Amino acid sequence: MTADAITRDQIDAFANTDLAAFATGLAQAGGNLGALRGLTDADLERIYTLAYQLAGRAQWHQAEPLFRCLCFYQHRAARGWRGLGLCRRERGDLPGAFEAFDMALTSDDPDLDDALKAAQCLITAGATGQARDYLEHLLAVTEQASVAETQFSPAAASTATTVREQAQLLVQRLQQ
Repeated sequence: MTADAITRDQIDAFANTDLAAFATGLAQAGGNLGALRGLTDADLERIYTLAYQLAGRAQWHQAEPLFRCLCFYQHRAARGWRGLGLCRRERGDLPGAFEAFDMALTSDDPDLDDALKAAQCLITAGATGQARDYLEHLLAVTEQASVAETQFSPAAASTATTVREQAQLLVQRLQQ
């Protein structure tokens, strides 16, 4: 072995140190990759504003990369995922739209309406069995959530009830 050869232990040590530094930085940035990269909230807001304006003019191809950027740098914010879902749905990428709307449900500010949008993508794509399973799971989850939310937030319980009613109608239509 030559004097300048790198050993496996050195590579592992570097990778672990680098990964540890990244994880520490990410935690200090509140889990926000944009902040870790040096993007401010104002920067991300400008990106969202431009993406929203492009989507409002039905310029889906131009808006989608901006929403993807938001999904990457603000992965815990639902608005990027919702915008990405909208762009993909309008371009006819129904599986991609389903994934984006479904990801919005894992965000820090989920909206059960995103689940209905995701299910509609499956229905439109002809995946009725998958849509029925998805909606039945949604009904089970909202049943459990509405019992807990009734105690804390009547408005949230009302929203869950509305979404449940819409999901039940869709399931009934799919069973016909």
